[in-house]
Amino acid sequence: MFKRPVERFFVKKNLSRVSLRVALVYPNLYRGASSSLGYQLVYFLLNSYPEVACERATLEWPLTIESGLPLKRFDVVAFSLYYELDYVNVLRIIRESGLNPRRSGRDRPLVIAGGPCTANPYPLSEYVDAFVVGCFEAVADRLVETLLSHSGEKRPCLESLASTPGVFVPEVGNPTVLQRVANLDSSFYPVPQVLSQEGPFSSCFMLELSRGCSWGCNFCLLGYTQRPRRDRSARRLAELLEEAKRYGYEKVAFISSDFLGHPDAVRVVNMALEMGYSISLPSLRADAVGDELISTLERGRVRTVTVAPETASKKLKRVLGKEIKNEALLNLAGSLPKTVSTLKLYFMVGVPGETKEDVKQNLELISRVYRAFKKGGAGRRVVVSINPFIPKPHTPLQYCPFPNLERLRGVLNAFRELRAPGLTLRFLHPKRAFIQAFLSLGGLDAAEVLARVFESGLNPSAWFKAIGSALETVKRVREGCNPEEELPWEIVETGIPREHLRLRFARAMEAAGKR
Repeated sequence: MFKRPVERFFVKKNLSRVSLRVALVYPNLYRGASSSLGYQLVYFLLNSYPEVACERATLEWPLTIESGLPLKRFDVVAFSLYYELDYVNVLRIIRESGLNPRRSGRDRPLVIAGGPCTANPYPLSEYVDAFVVGCFEAVADRLVETLLSHSGEKRPCLESLASTPGVFVPEVGNPTVLQRVANLDSSFYPVPQVLSQEGPFSSCFMLELSRGCSWGCNFCLLGYTQRPRRDRSARRLAELLEEAKRYGYEKVAFISSDFLGHPDAVRVVNMALEMGYSISLPSLRADAVGDELISTLERGRVRTVTVAPETASKKLKRVLGKEIKNEALLNLAGSLPKTVSTLKLYFMVGVPGETKEDVKQNLELISRVYRAFKKGGAGRRVVVSINPFIPKPHTPLQYCPFPNLERLRGVLNAFRELRAPGLTLRFLHPKRAFIQAFLSLGGLDAAEVLARVFESGLNPSAWFKAIGSALETVKRVREGCNPEEELPWEIVETGIPREHLRLRFARAMEAAGKR
């Protein structure tokens, strides 16, 4: 039995005195929910409406944390989707709440979903009534207004939601445009945030410097769906830090997918240190780290630095659209202050055009980075995460197939030959990566696969038995997509022209030697 977490700063409203009751569900463990800024933002934003009460639930806590009520007692059940492998948990949570997982067999509560994964809503389209696509803050006012004014029959509510920009309703089948917040300074931001003792950021104040990314790496979903990058001003960030300090926060976790792209990033970190905060930084781009940040890392006694070089191969850097020179990574590893005890690296394998020579270059770079970093102290650790390439919708590499499973196993075995004191290797299993790719590129046929896997009792082997029936999606995953054909997820318009994706794809394939 899950023990109710010890928390501060949660919201508890009288459910009998509001017009709209929302259960916000994180379809995985509580520790992940407590460390998700997006999840917390939605929770506090919904509770900022006087007529709305929002309570939380997670995979192991299917009754709401605030009131201990089952989900079927709410008007809306909303899921935050950050990871494709959580999809089957959505069905599980709905069923265990006493509800029909299929939307066609369910009237109320209304089930909606949001988060990065809704850029392709089809795999869950048989189970979710409406998808919020893009930034929730940009949709919230209209969404809440519609839900408040349509508490009766389901169909009129869905039709009204379908007319809302950024909402996709499967029953209606309406094309929609992904919504973005244009001005982060004027948008809602949660202060305080739920404070607990579980999860990597659970006891921190999470501070988002920017949203989106200016680099446009060919494989990155957020790099395309959240383009262009928008920055919070240093003035607004200072205000948020000061406000959080009044609630007793002692540590700030900076959130950004393009941290050093923010023109005042280092200045804001130093500002936090001057206020007495300890700090945690997101992944850093090695070629953007300067002497000022190195000094700040030492001053803030930062223990862990994360970098994602992806590959050592110049050819594959061009394929991925992430051309960071190896020398920049080596220089960073050798210049990090002694306060940094752990260096985390992320590498990608199975990249289109990858050869044995490319794999060899990866192994050599890891060894060189390890030696450079270990010179700063024998007790230092290097943690390397090796993940298979997974094609994502709305990116230039969406047209590529998932790498051959047998070849992937061979590549990962080559990495396992790396052994040294203080060197840790972590792998995403190729079969799990394949399932993730299947759901990432899934069409309507993927929805039926989810049902079969769920009915099988969530047996891992059931995935590959069920996947075989989804012929169209399996073909996309194993053979790639035809750039000239319309793709299922293009019902969501991101604002990035299809011609731009095709051009970037063609250049990537030329770099890979495939054209």
